[in-house]
Amino acid sequence: MQLILLTMALTSTTAMAGEPTDFAVTQRTPLLDGRLTVEVPAPMVSAPRTPSLMGATHSDVSETRLVLDDGDVRVVLMATELFSLGLDRFEQTVSEWSVGRPEGSATVLDDSHQPLTAALWTPAALDWDREAVCVRRLLIQDQDGLLMQVDVYVSPPAEANETLWTEFVAGLVDSIELGERTFDMADSVVRFDYDSPRWNLPAGYGVSVSTGADFQVVRARKLLPFGEVLSVGVYVGGHPSSFMVDGDSTNVTTLAERTILGQDTQWAVWQTTRRFNAETLVHDPATGMYTHMFVDAPSDARRTEGMRIFRGLAVQGRP
Repeated sequence: MQLILLTMALTSTTAMAGEPTDFAVTQRTPLLDGRLTVEVPAPMVSAPRTPSLMGATHSDVSETRLVLDDGDVRVVLMATELFSLGLDRFEQTVSEWSVGRPEGSATVLDDSHQPLTAALWTPAALDWDREAVCVRRLLIQDQDGLLMQVDVYVSPPAEANETLWTEFVAGLVDSIELGERTFDMADSVVRFDYDSPRWNLPAGYGVSVSTGADFQVVRARKLLPFGEVLSVGVYVGGHPSSFMVDGDSTNVTTLAERTILGQDTQWAVWQTTRRFNAETLVHDPATGMYTHMFVDAPSDARRTEGMRIFRGLAVQGRP
């Protein structure tokens, strides 16, 4: 079977220079760890975003990146879990989702696409001055009301055959379907790779885990209506970095908190133009590891709620 597929791939129709290849072999590929699927050419493969020197790769649970290099044109499909709930009406969600986007139009897909509830954003004109040119953007709402987004980009050499590449991208987007994996909104326990904490999270949070060479970051987002974001996270490693930026914060204060991971803690809290933030740090002298906890919230009340979530942190093997 593998030999047959290889032969079919080699016999793909050769395109004229700059045109999309007519690939003979396609495959249905999972997105977001199976939340969605898409039909893509066999050479289009998963290629997670490259982390910075000190960064970690993105978890496929929160982001999937597929890449196709076809001649001098690169096609990138990005699927993102938004960790948000749709508003009362999907049309209302689409209206809020469209705010602030470049000139274009968002259209709710008709019943022929069921059971997919989705809206397609199409730019009024493609911006060929950009390094990555967004051709189509899709907002998807699953059966539980949770939102996902898919963006498809091409590189500037596609401009020479704009119509053909637009049709190619439209075909990718049109093939997207809901996958078998649904979102688990129950309470959960996150266990870190190191002998430090575990994190007991209440129901209603979406979790993504990123692992670097010598550290781990767990981010959790409360599943709130679209437009409202409460994000909390834990870094475990040897080189934590503060999220506070000089000149970008006001009213920095220190708040006492109850014991976390066996230590008395102090929270640094501050406010930026639109967000309410907090962070604290616990050091384990025995291992040299730090546990850095941080909150990004839309209001003071949500920030307080986020800080309380860390009371679910416990040292492995202890209550």
